[in-house]
Amino acid sequence: KKAKVKKLGEVCVSEHIKSELEKLGFKYVKIGIQDAADFGAPMMRNRTIIIASKEKNVDLPVALTPKHITYGEMAADLDPIDAGEYSEIEYYTPSKLPECQIEQLRQTPSGERVKNPKTAKGNFSKCRFAGSYHRLKNEDVMHSALTNNGEISGFFTIPPAVEAIDENGKKYFKNCRTLTMLEMFRGFG
Repeated sequence: KKAKVKKLGEVCVSEHIKSELEKLGFKYVKIGIQDAADFGAPMMRNRTIIIASKEKNVDLPVALTPKHITYGEMAADLDPIDAGEYSEIEYYTPSKLPECQIEQLRQTPSGERVKNPKTAKGNFSKCRFAGSYHRLKNEDVMHSALTNNGEISGFFTIPPAVEAIDENGKKYFKNCRTLTMLEMFRGFG
């Protein structure tokens, strides 16, 4: 809604579209930003919506869901699973990950970003985007995700951590993986 068109002298894109629609005879034009989570999708995905009419005043749709669906609600029936493990549940087998990234996830609690993230080759990543190398929390509404198969460097693609204790009594976290196809179908479908 705030993007500018340099070729048009820094005119706001949505205002340019509105102006063009009015030239075509659309008397009523509404522009707003709406979130897919407000309409039942279990993910936050803000988009500019433009509705135009030549005949009568129009309004943007009113949110349908007063409460957004969280990751925890969307995945309540799914047990934790690590990268490379097999699941009997269709589309719930996660992709394999490099051991260096699995080890980092074993130390990363829900809602936190991996500290000093490494690439698949074991080098330290220079990526500084807040959503990359970031574990979701169960109470998070799904974000739109950007994935890179076989890597944890996408945006908002690591499921919440599940606390576990190893054979030596040391705490670590399970769910060391990226989102599975099933989670993406449910979360972004």
